Amino acid sequence: MGIDKKNTDGVRKVALLIETSNRYGRDLLYGVRDWMREGERWAIRFTEQGRRAPLPSWLKDWAGDGIIARVDSPRIAAALRRTRLPVVDVSAERFSSEFSRVSIDNAAVARLAAEHLEAKGFSDFAYCGDWRFLWSRQRGAEFKRCLAAKGRRCLDFSEKAGAAKPGSDAEIRGIARWLKGLPKPVAVFACYDGRALQVLEACQVLGLHVPDQVAVLAGCRT
Repeated sequence: MGIDKKNTDGVRKVALLIETSNRYGRDLLYGVRDWMREGERWAIRFTEQGRRAPLPSWLKDWAGDGIIARVDSPRIAAALRRTRLPVVDVSAERFSSEFSRVSIDNAAVARLAAEHLEAKGFSDFAYCGDWRFLWSRQRGAEFKRCLAAKGRRCLDFSEKAGAAKPGSDAEIRGIARWLKGLPKPVAVFACYDGRALQVLEACQVLGLHVPDQVAVLAGCRT
């Protein structure tokens, strides 16, 4: 990010368009804070917002040097292009980004999960994903590919459109039905911690013992 020519003190003015509504977004903000404590001279413009929120009204007339943003949709991308400012995209929600991007390597996350669970001696594996999220689908595909390369089978849970409302009791029941049909013991890789909690609740409903019958490993949400 270039320094504004009007800034004689060398302070970079950076806008943070990152949600405070979930853990991953807050961790990104903590990372920026830690970077600034290392001595980077930034003047931050930030307002609390949720995921996929429209760009704040102040951005239109803001005379800054650059933006760090969660670019989750084409609509947000188009609005950021109109600012004509340098942008760093910290979202993994799209296949590609026209901006410089810093994000989690979802394939690497899945490979580590497969290696860890296989090292624990399991023979049967399952993936509990969430079809709504690109990063979840990427993790599931790589997890299954890694296991298939070693002759292991992976059973997948990823209910699609028309299924139960996310987070509902009906969704828990759907996960429970899926778990009931899995071979035991089984190692389950959940796409993120919220999904892992649902798997644990479903195990409780079924009376399945964790980790003896069902071992659960959660990835971080992006």
